Amino acid sequence: MDSHWGERFAVEVRLIPESGLFGWEIWDTVRGEVAESSWARDWTAYESREAAFRAGQFQLTLGCPSLPARNLQRTPELG
Repeated sequence: MDSHWGERFAVEVRLIPESGLFGWEIWDTVRGEVAESSWARDWTAYESREAAFRAGQFQLTLGCPSLPARNLQRTPELG
């Protein structure tokens, strides 16, 4: 595990277009890439921004991201 895990990775919440639901993304702030995503991982979405954030924080405490970072561009907040 990275010794600066909490500094390197950050949880962001995004509105999923057309659904009105939210998903979390764990960003690798050093590489500027999404390392893990609730939607890309297993199509999980949440009814509130807060629930998505809590779930993303939980994944971060488990030592995720387990997937190699993917080069996804940061998108503007939609909501």
